[in-house]
Amino acid sequence: MLKKLLRSTAIAGAALAVAASGLLYTAQAQAAGESCGVGSFCLYYQTNQTGSMAGFTASVSSYNSPSGTYKFVTTGTGKGKAVDNNAASAWNRTGRDVTVYADPSMKGSAQTIGAGAKANLNTNLNKKTSSHNILPAPQPAKKPTGNLTGPCPVGTTDLGLTDQAYNDGKKTTVRLCAISNIKTSSEESNPKSKYYIKGANGQCVVNASVAGPFYNLAKAAKASGITVAANSCYRTFAHQDALYKSGAPANKAGYSNHQLGNAIDFTMKGAGNKGFCSTSGGVCRPNSSSLADGNTKKLYGWLTGNASAYGIKQLASEFWHWSNNGK
Repeated sequence: MLKKLLRSTAIAGAALAVAASGLLYTAQAQAAGESCGVGSFCLYYQTNQTGSMAGFTASVSSYNSPSGTYKFVTTGTGKGKAVDNNAASAWNRTGRDVTVYADPSMKGSAQTIGAGAKANLNTNLNKKTSSHNILPAPQPAKKPTGNLTGPCPVGTTDLGLTDQAYNDGKKTTVRLCAISNIKTSSEESNPKSKYYIKGANGQCVVNASVAGPFYNLAKAAKASGITVAANSCYRTFAHQDALYKSGAPANKAGYSNHQLGNAIDFTMKGAGNKGFCSTSGGVCRPNSSSLADGNTKKLYGWLTGNASAYGIKQLASEFWHWSNNGK
């Protein structure tokens, strides 16, 4: 049930003016509890999306204006306090990127919270936020398009078509795209490797249908303070064959999702070693040794909570391996 906005200046005419201007505020109180509703941008009084919450469905140029003061309204620490200069974390469920600012009128220090992301506000904005802007359009290709041959989306580099990709043992043609915001140690991206794909230059390579979703996923993670990197992305037949014959935990050449360019092995402690799995319910998750690494803990936690919004799923038997089909 929607709760009414608490305002320091309770003037009906001003409230109507705010609604008419498109700066309508809503505090989302869901049936399952007071949580951030779909379509909302939510600010929290405390870090890690805890404490009282204030939810917005549009951009706001000032949390403290002549028409009234926006306040935290849901149950929790900080309830009733002004949002202005009191927010510590955010959850963006608008489906669009949202930029928060230290000053009114969308000015001053800024931090962009990616679509679907949860984030603690950085040191320039923690308890120093005065406005936010919900960007006018979502990023393109948020979910896999199904078009293996392109074009490569925004944020990626077109490396051209290859007819050397494989799907369940059958050779197929895909367009390869290098993702600018996912660095990798993959052989195919290393100019000194015999498996190198020209133009990759240390960037993760995938097919065109998943390049957009992976790019946007990494962008949203970065907005939450998490850097995404990869151990392995697209693999050539020769590389996959060499891995398989070496006894490494890899599928026979022609039968790996990496060869279609659908999958990424993210960089986490223990990636590639099932001895680091803690398996329950048929799903391999990082064990305590793996989670002792701070980046692994943050990245895996973020992926499990947000990757599905981009159409990306974990392979149940490997916590580091993520793709558009869970294979």
